[in-house]
Amino acid sequence: MDPASHPEAKRFLLSIPVFGALPDRSADKLLELIEVRRHHPGDVVCAEGEPGRPDVSSGRGGSRSRRSATVTARQETELYVLSKARR
Repeated sequence: MDPASHPEAKRFLLSIPVFGALPDRSADKLLELIEVRRHHPGDVVCAEGEPGRPDVSSGRGGSRSRRSATVTARQETELYVLSKARR
């Protein structure tokens, strides 16, 4: 996402404690990795049993989780999804 055209996303990102102290340039780089997903009332955001994202781990290895519940949008919803870094 282009940080200049989504100031609300940048404010949201910086309101999260782990990202709040990022220098402005680093926050903009992180925002470039964010995908906006919009859902309408009744849309399934994620379904029970779908693969989840990899858990964060230190060192080697990692794990995968499966969704334990279905999440449905109750109102117009905008999600900011952090994608994998581009190499």
